Formats: sequence, C-alpha cells, structure tokens
Amino acid sequence: MESYVKLSRKLTAWKYRTSLPAFSIWVELILCASHTTYKSGTWTLERGQYKGSNRQIAIKTGVNRKAVNKWIKIFEEEEMIRTFTLPNNQGTIYTILKYDEYQNKGTGAKKGTNLAPHGAAHNNVTIGENFSDKKSRPKTREIDW
Repeated sequence: MESYVKLSRKLTAWKYRTSLPAFSIWVELILCASHTTYKSGTWTLERGQYKGSNRQIAIKTGVNRKAVNKWIKIFEEEEMIRTFTLPNNQGTIYTILKYDEYQNKGTGAKKGTNLAPHGAAHNNVTIGENFSDKKSRPKTREIDW
C-alpha cells in the first residue's frame, strides 16, 4: 500500500511523548484509520475511523492489553478519540477527532498542519508554495519553533 499519514514534530511537545506505550498506540491508531469512507457488510467506516479492538492494538504494538485499555481511556478523556463498541463482539470503532483537520482535508485544514495529539504545541510554519512544474517548485520545509 502506497499511502502515508502526516506526523508532526509537535509530537515532541505532547505530554505523553515519553511514554512508549502511549506513543505506539497513538501512532497505530493514526496508521490504521481509514483515509476514505469504507463500506463492508453492515457497517461503514468514515474517514479517520478504525475498526478493531484493544486486543488487536495490543498485538500490533506489543503493548500489553491492560496498558492499551488504560491509554485508550486516557485518549478518550483527553478528547483525542471517541470509541463505539459494536454489538455481538464485532469490535470497536475508534474515531480520531480532528483527523480531517490535521490530514489536510475538510474545513479548517491548512497547508502545513500535521496530525499531533490534542494539546500539543502548534508552531509549525510552512515555507513555499505549490507549483505544478517540479523544476520551478521551491523547497518546502517545516520549521518547529
């Protein structure tokens, strides 16, 4: 799969940055979130949602299940995500709040903004413009103040 997500150096200012379990779980949620609307059987995933379980997140990240449960709860309390448990043990829908805003789609999105946890510092500046001709395109870089 040839796709990517945006992560920002703002993550270095995130208060949970030094917690490897929190960081691993957050990045896993971002990587697994659907970038488009996806329909499968009786359910539909919207952009920024992931259907899985805390158990699957634990397996993928190597973080024990008890810690995953703890961090998912913290992320909900911090209003970074919202979860919805599907009936009959079909899994959980994880919704990353502000996904569109930070992945440059939807209202309020600005060029140069990247996905950082809620509450992280927002000081990035993008230099340059978009040019269709690659030869005339100036280099674009982000500066973290």
